[in-house]
Amino acid sequence: MLSHNNYLFDLVKGEETPIKNFGKIYIVKDDIKTMLFEVEEEARRRFNKFFLNSNKEITIKSLEKTIQKMWNEGWNPDKGNINLFSTDFGIILTIIIIDKIGGQIIFRSDENLNDLSIWWQEKKIEVFPFHKMYKRLLSKDEDDIEYFYNQIKKMIE
Repeated sequence: MLSHNNYLFDLVKGEETPIKNFGKIYIVKDDIKTMLFEVEEEARRRFNKFFLNSNKEITIKSLEKTIQKMWNEGWNPDKGNINLFSTDFGIILTIIIIDKIGGQIIFRSDENLNDLSIWWQEKKIEVFPFHKMYKRLLSKDEDDIEYFYNQIKKMIE
């Protein structure tokens, strides 16, 4: 479970290896990647059902628009289910980044996705999509998801 104090960063630059702050690092193999896609597919179904009301492709833009709409309609992270939303939105964000920008998925637990990261060894860049999503849902003033995605893309290209 995520907590307000533990997730103050969503991007790390300049490290030779993925950071070890959250425990042992597991490089994702194909069978785990398949499981991730299954989790993401279920999150997409829920997202489409409750937010898009269609089977349209979820994009970074539609994800951010949904979060903005939540804030505009009175989203309160202290009363809403921030962990559910950050998990569902976080896995969608993770898969979009992997599909569009690439990177190596890094696990730190076989029990939760909270500290999953995406690592680009040659660029020495590591991003934490679930941390970013949690921060975005915790504060209306947090940089939006499109900005986060575009910054990653610029750094990787």
